[in-house]
Amino acid sequence: MNKPLIDIVDGQIPSAGVCPPAEAVFIVADNPDLFLTVGSPTKQTAAYLDHRITRNPLELRTHTQRIYLHLANNNNAGVYAGLLDLFIALETKGLSLRTHLLKRCSRILDPVQKNFFQVHLESGITSTTPLAETADSLLHKGLESALPLISKIRSGSSPRHSDPLAEALDYLEYGQLEQAMQTLETALIDDPSSRTLMQELLELYKQAGLPDRYHTQSQAMIQAGHSLPNLWIAFEEQIR
Repeated sequence: MNKPLIDIVDGQIPSAGVCPPAEAVFIVADNPDLFLTVGSPTKQTAAYLDHRITRNPLELRTHTQRIYLHLANNNNAGVYAGLLDLFIALETKGLSLRTHLLKRCSRILDPVQKNFFQVHLESGITSTTPLAETADSLLHKGLESALPLISKIRSGSSPRHSDPLAEALDYLEYGQLEQAMQTLETALIDDPSSRTLMQELLELYKQAGLPDRYHTQSQAMIQAGHSLPNLWIAFEEQIR
């Protein structure tokens, strides 16, 4: 009996199932859970997450899934590269998320790596920051790569990634509810303090009748190291 590709912690897919392994894209794509425990094959899932990050370096949920995937497999190089790319994508933003993930990963980082991230917590890391150690980074310019870099994406004319609310409203204008919710959910995992983003997302949950998704997002924000705001907690009574 084959095991499924991914065992989702606290999710709906059991650790031992009857389904044969599937392509990573069908199981990881749009998966809201941050912890992906992979039985087989790890490389396929990691490659898919890498692909998503190169397409959208500011997709914070995918960055977090990538880091936790390598952490679960005790992959020092993978965790180091994953943290590095998250730091590059956020630069000086998302301090709480960067701090939380660095703390979670500290057990597997060597002293030089750990000190490098701690030194750059406040100042941030860019795609040209000199590295303490080489890494298999997707976004750092120190590596020869044909993959798109964060600087190229930020220099483009499209404003879609600079304002998550505007991006979500843009999706809604074209009837793309799923993409709109994903955009707002990712932004709130980074920083749940935006009341405007939260109200918009909760209204979408209410209109679409998605209590399970509300609870999944609640867990995702908690796993990212955040306390749930009162506005978010109070909404549970409305969506039951």
